Amino acid sequence: MGIGRKVRLHSPEPSSGTQTYVPTAKLPSTHELDYYAMLAFGHYYSNVDVQQVLNEACVFKFSPINPTVVVPQHEACIAAAARKRKTSNLSAYPADPMSIPQCMMSPDWQTTDQGNTWCESILSEWGNFKRFDVVESVSKQDVPDHHDILPTIINFLTKRQKDSTPALPVVDKRKTRICLGGHKCVPGVHFERQEAYAPVPTWSIVKLQLALTALHGLKLKAFDATAAYLQTPMEKEVYCQPPKGLIDMLNEQGEGPFPKDTVWRLKRCLYGHPLGAALWYRKLFTFLKSYGFEQLGNSASFLMLKRTTGEHQGTIILNVYSDDGLASIDNEELWRQFMTDFKEKFEVVEKDPDYFLGAGIIQHEDGSVEIDPSKYLRESVAKYDMHHAVTSPLPMPAGSKLYMDHGAHLGDDGINLFQQMTGTIMYASLLRPELCYYASQLGKVMSAPSEPHMVLARKVLQYISGTLDEKHTFHPCGHKGFRPEDLSLQAFSDSDWACSVDTRRSHGCYIIMLAGAAVSHRSRTHKSIMLSTAAAEYYEASEACREIAFVRGILEGFYGKELGPTPLYIDNQACIAMGRMPQFTEKQKHIPIRICHLKECCDDKMVQLRPVATYNELADIGTKALALPAFNRLKQVINGQISFSMLLENPPK
Repeated sequence: MGIGRKVRLHSPEPSSGTQTYVPTAKLPSTHELDYYAMLAFGHYYSNVDVQQVLNEACVFKFSPINPTVVVPQHEACIAAAARKRKTSNLSAYPADPMSIPQCMMSPDWQTTDQGNTWCESILSEWGNFKRFDVVESVSKQDVPDHHDILPTIINFLTKRQKDSTPALPVVDKRKTRICLGGHKCVPGVHFERQEAYAPVPTWSIVKLQLALTALHGLKLKAFDATAAYLQTPMEKEVYCQPPKGLIDMLNEQGEGPFPKDTVWRLKRCLYGHPLGAALWYRKLFTFLKSYGFEQLGNSASFLMLKRTTGEHQGTIILNVYSDDGLASIDNEELWRQFMTDFKEKFEVVEKDPDYFLGAGIIQHEDGSVEIDPSKYLRESVAKYDMHHAVTSPLPMPAGSKLYMDHGAHLGDDGINLFQQMTGTIMYASLLRPELCYYASQLGKVMSAPSEPHMVLARKVLQYISGTLDEKHTFHPCGHKGFRPEDLSLQAFSDSDWACSVDTRRSHGCYIIMLAGAAVSHRSRTHKSIMLSTAAAEYYEASEACREIAFVRGILEGFYGKELGPTPLYIDNQACIAMGRMPQFTEKQKHIPIRICHLKECCDDKMVQLRPVATYNELADIGTKALALPAFNRLKQVINGQISFSMLLENPPK
């Protein structure tokens, strides 16, 4: 019964007639009420001192309009909450310990109902140190004078299973990680910036892999490298201080004795070291390429192994994100042979390919593959206390636009909250493409958000709360009426000319489809002002061609041959005409030279420009806040719920 909370309903005893639902007469516990609900409904509690509950018991919630507006009775509680928000991110679950003494005070220190205990977790991490021979203990006085002693940080994390929810948490395990204090490493002294780069796949590349998996009937596999960075030898001598309290604990557990002034000399890399990711990447990919894996296109982290001779013939395509690997295979025996050879060089554990980078992955027997972000989204709305809010059918009201200096600015706490909300929505937009425009709009005002901006951010979370179970589906040929042309590579680009109220810049979006759903998308304000609608459309089409070239490079590496022209759908006839014309005319000289390669892409048969009606332009969903009918119509296509050909056959009424 809080602000924006749905009314609880219950059903009477079943009868032969139609079942009728009536509101429950049971009052919730006062501990379930926020300040505003208690203020409004407290008089219904005959045996409760309402003022005492307001001062002490009820849970504090942010004002729905301005998170910085607080009530006088809660000044002490709010000050504590504000201090906490400045030092940590919000979470849908109870906070994890931040030090060994806090672990020892936890009820899960030595006994627990789910997973392992914190004591077991710390000893497990120390067991990894001993197994991989990570450190050598030396006396502080033995450290050379020209070497700095860097700090270490011990992190604790409760990992929960895919079906865990804030209401019913299911703990998988408690994890401890001893990290180097990389924030104290100085570029040019402790490492070189150029040596620290390590590529990782984006969600576009992961979606591309899942689309190929669905199209060609491949089978998903996954693995996890145990303590990956600890398996990587150090190239330079580094000394660090053990985490506070660890030496005493190890001595108490019989792992010592270690002197009080113990310092570690690193023989293997620690998480947190600026070079850790790069050293692990070089070691892992040196092995993979020597085994026969080849890079697909220009993606440094997407590899393919193709065996056409020998005992085990087949294909493996592999995405590696740090220590997590996601593979698609067509030969089980080839995979087993690879994993046998892989485990001889690395500590690797095979696992179910049902969860990757915060999203569930479901492969059905009919060949379709779904991305299920419900766990991440459910935890996201819960940590901002929006899981009981009234849901919204749209992320923002139709026509909404955000710009700076609109309304009263938020205070420091409000800015911190808004930035966390926006970051959450930005990651959600990678998994749910229909959110890309709204994430882009919120990101434009992150530096100085105002009260109206906070209202719109909460509106997006209300929409997410009402669509938690929606999935992103890739289809094989013939699945649910999807035709071959619906599953082929297609691209869409659109632009809203001079829509920015404060800068008059245009906003563009492109969407690239494969296997019946979006594999890549981007919604962004243009970097310069366009002088006409045709120029704005031409700009965005040129940006789409850059992404098309990247995707085509990967696909051509996979298929081993050149692809035909990729259809690029545009709802502007002038833009299409300019792309097809053999040369520029006097009236086109206002178009920047740097985006003029669209014509070259057409000449090289990389893309084929095709007209499409505005109401069928999929990229329109990323250029403006649409009304409900248009939003739902386009959203179904980009999420793979209906095919593009079905959209064309059923125009809006």
